[in-house]
Amino acid sequence: RAGSLHPQRSRTGTCPGATSLAGDATNMSSPFTRARRTARGLAPALLPIVSLVAAAPMARAQDPTVQFALATQQVAEGGGALFIECLLSAPHTQQVEVPFALSGAATIPADFTLSPTRAIFPPGATSAGVTATIVSDALYEGDEDFVLTMGIPINATKGALTVHTVTILDDDPLPTVAFATGGSIHDEGAGQVFVSAQLDAIAGVAVQVPFTVGGTATPVDDYTIGASSIVIPPGSLSGSVAVTLVDDPDIDPGETIVLAMGAPTNAAAGLIDR
Repeated sequence: RAGSLHPQRSRTGTCPGATSLAGDATNMSSPFTRARRTARGLAPALLPIVSLVAAAPMARAQDPTVQFALATQQVAEGGGALFIECLLSAPHTQQVEVPFALSGAATIPADFTLSPTRAIFPPGATSAGVTATIVSDALYEGDEDFVLTMGIPINATKGALTVHTVTILDDDPLPTVAFATGGSIHDEGAGQVFVSAQLDAIAGVAVQVPFTVGGTATPVDDYTIGASSIVIPPGSLSGSVAVTLVDDPDIDPGETIVLAMGAPTNAAAGLIDR
């Protein structure tokens, strides 16, 4: 109708000058499409990235060193308890423990006991140790040692003095030893005979009794002897040596084999009273 205005419709159903979203939705590079892809998780590279970095452990304070207070100690067999001290170079905020390895001629529990078996430093302490309780007996054993060697400490490092030696001084008298008899008589056909040495008290160590051989009998032709000393084992009162007599066709006057005692080991030479 003349004089009236009628908006003209576009064939696409949009008003003139309007932007068509239908055509732009097919554009995969449009901002709208990128936003939809990002929202659906299709473009993780565009999401914010959070990096988690583990913090490095804090540096630990320097551990102190630990060592024995002394290199050696002596204690009488009847001396009771002996404290073996260890020292830290500085106090520690944590407990320090020091294990030991044991060696030596003295043994647990025959000669001593140890309590505790390791040195334990409470936090803040710089001195600790173990107590050796010495066992007193009635056996002569001679002086004996035991040695403590530090193992790997906990919360400390080894210092300079890591070995400690304790000497137990024997307080029992030295036993005496003598031949069991002053002599004996045998036919040459008797074969093997024994000469014995006897202690007046049992010893806790082996006693060795050396001797020399003399007399009118001839070695090999008239006799052979098995050793040059008599050994009395620990815990025994006597020991002996074998003498083998040789029976020959010769007519010989009586012959002698004389054993003369030398200086014994772990005993004193006594007098024959039998």
